[in-house]
Amino acid sequence: MVIELDVIDSTNNYIRCHLDELDNYSLVTAKHQTKGKGRITRSWYDDKNSLTSSVLIKDVKGDPKHLSLITSYAIFKALKELDLDVLIKWPNDIFLNNKKLCGILIETIITDKIDAIIGFGINTNTKAFPESIIATSILLEKGIEIDNLKLSKRICELIIDAYENVDFKEVIELNKKYSYLMGKKVRLNYYGDGIEGVVKDLDESGNIIIDTGISQIGVFSGELTLIK
Repeated sequence: MVIELDVIDSTNNYIRCHLDELDNYSLVTAKHQTKGKGRITRSWYDDKNSLTSSVLIKDVKGDPKHLSLITSYAIFKALKELDLDVLIKWPNDIFLNNKKLCGILIETIITDKIDAIIGFGINTNTKAFPESIIATSILLEKGIEIDNLKLSKRICELIIDAYENVDFKEVIELNKKYSYLMGKKVRLNYYGDGIEGVVKDLDESGNIIIDTGISQIGVFSGELTLIK
């Protein structure tokens, strides 16, 4: 099921509000989001030219925490098909030329089962960004205009295929090989604790491994900032 909307507050919110009416693997896209969400209560900048979509996965099998890396894997594959030299910034972003190109937001609904809403925004045809936002778009980098609906459908196909058919070890290996952070010094904001160290690995569970100089720690979520 594909639902195309002109304007909506958030495609994630649309799925949440229509959960019972939607089929598994439904794709919801919008030409413009007025209240698109990023991580940690941030908003997603949308000038009415970017790609904003969400995919619904009902009754999630396996570990829901894996969905972020599975989605990164799928979006990476789709963007490589466009000949873009993208890198994955654990756990929720795709970067191009040291600037943010794509953000991912996973939300779960827990009842007697777990449903997941996978939201993703890609700066496709954006011509300019506010000075406060360090980001880029496919149009700015490649000079080509993207069919947002076509790309959304392709990403949805790749998410479903990765979720259903790809061994999670392969997902980990790709996230590790094309990591934007591997070997770099970072600061991790993890539930209020600031931890600094060098990114060393991504383990088989999807935890990022940071060497603090005293010990190595593994965490699955948190906000990472590069230390230059």
